[in-house]
Amino acid sequence: MPFEPAQRLLSGPDVGGGFLLQLSEERPPLPAGYTYHLQEGGTDAAAAPAASLEPLGFSHPAAACMFGGPRCWERSFEAPEESPSSVRNNYNRFRFILGPLLEQRAGRRPVPIERGLTELLDRLLEPLRATSVPWEIGGSTGAWIRGVPIAPRDIDIGTTADGARAIGGLLEDARTEPVHERVVRDGLRQLWGSAFLGTLVEGVRVEWGGASREVEQHAPEGEWHGPGLWTRVERFDWHGRRVPLAPLEFELVRLLERGRAPEAEAVLRTAEGSLRVSTLKIALDRSVLSPEQRADLGQRLSPAAHSSGRLPS
Repeated sequence: MPFEPAQRLLSGPDVGGGFLLQLSEERPPLPAGYTYHLQEGGTDAAAAPAASLEPLGFSHPAAACMFGGPRCWERSFEAPEESPSSVRNNYNRFRFILGPLLEQRAGRRPVPIERGLTELLDRLLEPLRATSVPWEIGGSTGAWIRGVPIAPRDIDIGTTADGARAIGGLLEDARTEPVHERVVRDGLRQLWGSAFLGTLVEGVRVEWGGASREVEQHAPEGEWHGPGLWTRVERFDWHGRRVPLAPLEFELVRLLERGRAPEAEAVLRTAEGSLRVSTLKIALDRSVLSPEQRADLGQRLSPAAHSSGRLPS
């Protein structure tokens, strides 16, 4: 019987965003899935990459890559439900938009957030409402929709496992990776996906994730998971659309964790008197903020907010 390798090359070598790229398919005994391999291409790729791939979930493998040399980047996807042809389409869109995406990350290209959000809502609102799929927009885009003067770089969506599959289908032509299983914070396994809405040059990165109901019931409370997740969703009117949003308290705490105090203060100015004690407590319970940072947060809160009884002292 002839030897069949555990990895099979599906595409490449290709060029995009200053990298040489290849796509491989994993077979038993490896977990069923796919891997994107990227190597800085130098003159072969026409330009140097504008930013690191690490924030996009890529890492350097411990050993030399099967494809791409000793210092390549890799990202693998456990996606047994996806066909090779579908993943190849995702991979091709990824390599086509990689240059503009990295330029956005480096601050060299503006993110057309309003255009991208409009397209996203046009694609998702009615289909997800018709099937009663729960979902929410959070992060910096959720704050921006509320009028906080902040500059989102992407759109983050929380949903269920079924919702992750549904969104993956609705955004199939714009996906940059397969819908796949991923381990996130606290060891929680979710279905995850990403897309780039807009043109190949001017677009917005969208990410979404969701766990099964069984996993969700045992997950700690947070912005994206926990038994009380869907009771905390808020609705906000944006350009005639009723948009489901994650509570702003989570973005406030996250900004402070990342040392982005001016943006946190902008959140406090915009939401003065409307932040909720119970939700802020959930965000702080799981936060890495130090006691000093928590005390500083208390000092930033306005007297009006304190006197309303809606914020912790």
